[in-house]
Amino acid sequence: MRARMKKTAALSLVAYLACPVYVLSLVGLLTSGCNSVETPNPLEAESLRTQAADAFEASEWARCLMLLDQAKAKDPKGDDTTAVKDMRRIAQRKLGVTDAARP
Repeated sequence: MRARMKKTAALSLVAYLACPVYVLSLVGLLTSGCNSVETPNPLEAESLRTQAADAFEASEWARCLMLLDQAKAKDPKGDDTTAVKDMRRIAQRKLGVTDAARP
């Protein structure tokens, strides 16, 4: 009887100690990818900005802004150029969107 109680107590202790580890692991798996920052990729960003310029020339304002946003996520510094700022500003104006209204 005592051996059984010791075994039950030992299993309870193991379960008690393992539970927080399991929960933290699960939370880590569920939140991995949240708030992740994309690795800068200037070459891919430049390709996206070229596509955005093509969309701009075709008066596809929403597509232009979407591509500029994708490029900015890959290379934030490239978004600071005058050409990109002008393209973004004009496309937003054409859509009637202010920068503050964009996510």
